[in-house]
Amino acid sequence: MLVARLYSHRSAVGWGAARSYSPTLTQQEFVGNHYEWHHLPGTSSEFSNTNTTQLTGRLRLKLPSLGSLTGQHFEASVSAVNIANLVYYNTLGVPAQVTTARNIQIARARHQVRVGRLNFDNQATYTKGADVEGLRIPVGYQFAGVLRGLHFPQGIIKPGRRRDVLPVALPRI
Repeated sequence: MLVARLYSHRSAVGWGAARSYSPTLTQQEFVGNHYEWHHLPGTSSEFSNTNTTQLTGRLRLKLPSLGSLTGQHFEASVSAVNIANLVYYNTLGVPAQVTTARNIQIARARHQVRVGRLNFDNQATYTKGADVEGLRIPVGYQFAGVLRGLHFPQGIIKPGRRRDVLPVALPRI
C-alpha cells in the first residue's frame, strides 16, 4: 500500500493511493453442498491480486452564519479510481475475475447547517463508470438527515464536589 499526500492547505487537500488486495480465502477455495470452486495459487484458475489506484481532491469550507442558520460547513471532493483484476461474485454466485481495468470518477458534496437545536446534514454523490461487469455502484446517491442536538439545561451538574449535583426528577415507568 502506498499513500501520498500530494497537496495540503487549510481547506484543500489532495492525495493519492495505490493498493494491492489478494483474493479472500473464500474466493480462492470453497466446498459446500451446492457450490465448489478451487482458485488456489499454483492452479490454472488462480486469481491475481486486485490493484487499485486512487487520486482524490477535497475542499472544506466553513460558511458564515446567516441569521438563524449557524454552524454551516460545506465539503466537496472529486476522485478518480482505477481498478484492475477485480474479483467479484457473478450472477451465479461463483467468484470471477475481470482482467480489464475499470476507471471510475466520483464527485461528492456535503452541506451541514444548524438551525436552533436541529442539525441538517445533506449529502450527494455522483459516480461515473461503475455500471460495468463486476461493479454495482449506483450512478447517483442523495442523503438528507435531520438530527436533534442534545440540549442539557444549565445547572443539572455543577463543577466541583458531589454534593453540588442537583436532583433531577425522572419520569415513572
